[in-house]
Amino acid sequence: MELDTEKFKALKELSEIQIAISQATALFDEIKNSTEAYKQLREKETIELVQNTLLASREVIAEAERNHDVVTSLVYEAENIVADSHKLLDYIKDQVETNRTVIKQTELLIKEKTEALILQKNQLEKERAYLEGERKNLGVRKKKLGDQEQKLAADMEMLQQDIARLRKV
Repeated sequence: MELDTEKFKALKELSEIQIAISQATALFDEIKNSTEAYKQLREKETIELVQNTLLASREVIAEAERNHDVVTSLVYEAENIVADSHKLLDYIKDQVETNRTVIKQTELLIKEKTEALILQKNQLEKERAYLEGERKNLGVRKKKLGDQEQKLAADMEMLQQDIARLRKV
């Protein structure tokens, strides 16, 4: 009996071991299936993530290409503006140089005209002084002529009186 008890115990233990193995196998199959499902889910999520990333990358690349085109256009316009600015600056420099030349010529002309006007002014002042002197001389001569005219008139009067007396005689 003891042997039977031990056998029974051993069978019971064997049965418990088999149940445990069976449960472990079932659990292993369940873990294996859930791991497989997890792998498939993760694979699907990874593929979706890669596809979304590729799609977003394509959109970013397309946006970058549009931005590149815009930037290229802006650079081209900026280069044109710079070139036009250089042309304008060269034109302004030429105009400034031309204006400087005209100003120098005008200053020389003004200087020459001013010198000529100063000479004319001096000449006119001399002529005015001369004419003023002549006017004074004419005043003196006029007075002398007036005096001589009065004397002549008085002499004529005396001459007429003398002639009239001589005619009476």
